[in-house]
Amino acid sequence: MTICDTRSPKIISKANHRRRRYPTLDKYIFPEIMKVFPKPINVDQQIVVSSDENFSMKGIPVSEGVATGIVRVALDLEEASLLQPGEILVTYSTDIGWSPYFPILGGVVTELGGLISHGAVVSREYGLPCIAGLHGATQQFKTGDYVRLDGNKGILQKISKPEES
Repeated sequence: MTICDTRSPKIISKANHRRRRYPTLDKYIFPEIMKVFPKPINVDQQIVVSSDENFSMKGIPVSEGVATGIVRVALDLEEASLLQPGEILVTYSTDIGWSPYFPILGGVVTELGGLISHGAVVSREYGLPCIAGLHGATQQFKTGDYVRLDGNKGILQKISKPEES
């Protein structure tokens, strides 16, 4: 006899409770390394967003190359579905579900990860410049920013959009 066969009201109630809480809990972001009790880093977060036009951040260079283009901040696959060809993806992290978007990207930036993270490995496979470990990038950059992604040095920098002729 399995749990599904018994249809215990207590278990069904617990499952329904977890299903209702999942959308809230799924939005929590945790640090790469945790000690003692895990605490989401996006709760009560005080990040000062820079308005400097030439603002830059340095992370871990994980795939060589340089790209310039428009940023698309996507924290989940629903937002990723809005990606346009040549855009530079800025996200918290990637997994296998993000793989179909890599062929159209101009570059990849992740807050989590390193040399062997999913985003780094797939970026190298596609020859895309990629920076990992750029903590706070999803708050500092917004969709529509024009940037230069230097995968050789690990620098993501806001730049002025070139004039269209």
